[in-house]
Amino acid sequence: MNTLYCCPFDTSIPTGKNRATRHKIQALKEISESAFIIVPNKIERRFSRVFTGFFCEARCVVAILIKNKKIDYYISRGDVGIISVPLAKSFGIVTMREIHCGPFEELKLLRKPKLVKAYLKLILLYSFIVNKIADIRIYNNPMLKEHFIEEGWGSENDIVSYNGGSPDAVVSIDKETAMEKYQLDTSFKYLVFVGSTTKWRGIDLLVDLQKEFDKYGDNIKVLCAGGKVTKDMDPDGRVINVSPLDDIGCAEIIKCADACLLPVADNRVSPGSPLKLYDYMINGRSIIAQRDMPGYSDETEQYNVGITVDFYNSEEARKLIVDFINEESRLEFFSNNAVSSFADYSWVSRVKAWFEDSSRAV
Repeated sequence: MNTLYCCPFDTSIPTGKNRATRHKIQALKEISESAFIIVPNKIERRFSRVFTGFFCEARCVVAILIKNKKIDYYISRGDVGIISVPLAKSFGIVTMREIHCGPFEELKLLRKPKLVKAYLKLILLYSFIVNKIADIRIYNNPMLKEHFIEEGWGSENDIVSYNGGSPDAVVSIDKETAMEKYQLDTSFKYLVFVGSTTKWRGIDLLVDLQKEFDKYGDNIKVLCAGGKVTKDMDPDGRVINVSPLDDIGCAEIIKCADACLLPVADNRVSPGSPLKLYDYMINGRSIIAQRDMPGYSDETEQYNVGITVDFYNSEEARKLIVDFINEESRLEFFSNNAVSSFADYSWVSRVKAWFEDSSRAV
């Protein structure tokens, strides 16, 4: 199997989708006979992001024209593909598109200047057009696939693939050393969240949860480390906010956790696929995830690595969490499961499934 993969943003950045894309590329190289990778190079990264999609698209067109007989699959995402995807299809190459959100839905949740939002809208429109042209779409959540099919933009043959985990998310520091490094009070138990603090992550739900812990005098603290928790999110400063931290710092904070949190706000077509879930798991931590939420509760239950609660009902959630956090043997059981099941949620296993599913779809 020979693949061409194109992504128009900088994969050298160590966090978020950039880091995840780098892991996908590594997995593609491992499972492919040959993998042609096109991402912004050092020279292209000196230009504005406005131009990187153009550069990558031009390189993809050239690669397809020259190497079309050596390419079986062309996978892309973002603002590339308007020419290269139809071109690849004309040569009989199977075209696949990664889709991570509904069209335009995140724009209203972003705090960006109007000019930036206008540019992002153009990027999303471009991507949406290419998404429809491609042979197969790869969604990161089944709710997203369902939405695309209902709107007439997708096909039942499309693929759903959650994110995965990578060994580079593991740090060797032990809990005691990590607690000391971040000056955390050992008389408390810590529930850690290291996802971003964007509006779709549900930080306000964690603030409400901490209010319940405080109300009943529980020795439990919610600790957020994935971004700044602003005053409007947490007016009284109830949650502990350690920010900004890089991926290593976040992994060290995970080591401080008695359990890790996966809330999500109900404000998008799809809740996405939380990368931090797999960072939690590979670092051997139990999970407390949002109940009845694909990508969250189903993964937690499938790998038997934690419990699910309704964060929107903070009183009920508090009761379940207090009982859970005090069961040391149960926490250890889930933690061991999280580490031992790594092969099933690794990036290699996730990416390999793309092609197993696509061979049935095409």
